[in-house]
Amino acid sequence: MRKAPDENALGDLVRKVLEKPKYQHIHKGLVETVAAAELAKGRKKKETQKAVLSKLHQIGAAYFSQKPDYGEWTNELSSLPDDIHADRTKAYCVKVMESHYSTDERLPILNDFYSQILNSIRPIPSILDLACGLNPLALPWMPIDDETQYYGCDIFADMIDFLNTFAAHFGIHAKFETCNLLDAAFNNPAKIALLLKIIPCLEQLQKGFIPQLLDAIPAEYILFSYPISSLSGKSKGMRDNYTDQFTFIVSSKGWEYERFEFSSELAFLVKKNLMIDEEFDQIVYQITNSRKYRSMKIPRETILDLLEKELPRHEKKSKAIKIVKAKLHNITAPYLDDLDYAMAAQELEQVFSNRNNKSIKDVCIQFLQAHHSTNERLPYLEKFYAYIFKKIGNPCSILDLACGLNPFMIPLVEFPSSITYFAYDIHRPRIELINSFFSGLGIHGFAETRDILVRPPTQKVDAAFFFKEAHRMEKRRHGATRDLLRPLNVDHLFISLPNHSLNGKYDLRERMLKLTKDSIQGLGSILEIEDFPAETLFYIGLKNGKA
Repeated sequence: MRKAPDENALGDLVRKVLEKPKYQHIHKGLVETVAAAELAKGRKKKETQKAVLSKLHQIGAAYFSQKPDYGEWTNELSSLPDDIHADRTKAYCVKVMESHYSTDERLPILNDFYSQILNSIRPIPSILDLACGLNPLALPWMPIDDETQYYGCDIFADMIDFLNTFAAHFGIHAKFETCNLLDAAFNNPAKIALLLKIIPCLEQLQKGFIPQLLDAIPAEYILFSYPISSLSGKSKGMRDNYTDQFTFIVSSKGWEYERFEFSSELAFLVKKNLMIDEEFDQIVYQITNSRKYRSMKIPRETILDLLEKELPRHEKKSKAIKIVKAKLHNITAPYLDDLDYAMAAQELEQVFSNRNNKSIKDVCIQFLQAHHSTNERLPYLEKFYAYIFKKIGNPCSILDLACGLNPFMIPLVEFPSSITYFAYDIHRPRIELINSFFSGLGIHGFAETRDILVRPPTQKVDAAFFFKEAHRMEKRRHGATRDLLRPLNVDHLFISLPNHSLNGKYDLRERMLKLTKDSIQGLGSILEIEDFPAETLFYIGLKNGKA
């Protein structure tokens, strides 16, 4: 694989960007993320720097109608009363919010926006405002009380300093920090999280990132909104496009939501059905930020599910946590080997920029070789999928459960080009790579960081794959495979299971056949069994499907 960008080149580029007066206060980690992605494209230095500056402008600086004068605003603030609801205070807040396009556009609807949306979920003890901009200055219009805890983050340090000064002046229980949402760890659970008009910007930075972000946000409700027109004032069908984008993301999660439409903004209030427990949250944070799991960015829902099952079974909390970690080890399966995802992303971007089909296939083979499960399938990969497509023809949609690196087989087999491919896995860097892969191939693919045992997919698809995972899922919870299969809405289901143990000493075929029969009892039947060198493939007809 191609080497990662030279550390000196990355450091020099980041330094040059931060030396610009316009970006001297921007979050360094975000600059490093954007710079590394642009360097990987292999362009000339000036072109790369220009691209980085352009992207940073699009996601941040472009929203200011003029350079913010935090010094002047702070001086004016000191002369205001300490009552945040006073008329002078409100007039000041409006003046400051006028300087930022996002909050300025909301001013004509400000009296209705928060009251209409938030009144139904009062009381609101805590708010998490992500990519907050100057939105905290709308606090006088929010239906909250004096004890509400307000947490906010954004990419500009000078803005954050001003917001903390603003909060201190009025005695607000608030804390503001700089953050890079692409790599953020959320330490403050909240009743509601705000993602106001930021989703299009995040999609520019990292396509397919939003589902993972929504899963990671520790809030019972999420309010996120979209602009109805661009900064230049053109609508360009944005209302319909953003509605489609929202429903596509949320429909697969089974979350409840309410739509609100205003003259300048489209908003959705989503109920995540997530109960926040401080003790659980602390344990989750400790595990997800441990050295072993930090880079995997395991979904919060996975650890919560394990904790909820194990804590009631053990008198000592330490014993339960130890078992949770053991089960998490089995779920993530580091013993099966894996990719270096940072390098893999750079390699993938390089081959797609060259548009060389052979190079794309070669990289996909390298990726598949990196994981034990897909590597041992490579010698018979074509026969494996030839059998599947012989049974189902040309499907319009595929559901890949606990997908691993399996989607990278697409260029190597006779795969329908017009297919919609849904892929789910709990390893976030893996899912990010798969979404980049789908985008580069130009297929309608959607990969999501998701615990399929906690939230089994229910969308209607032509065929579902569940390859060499059922036996490991049963170690997490007896009967887990059956729980996963019950809500599936598929026409054709293919389950594969290993023929031998990892060390090759034990023949597992009889045990795997029994597991399959037990898992589908009453739900469907085995239509055919096909043997391959490393695994047995079960073609299954479910009662809710047509297979």
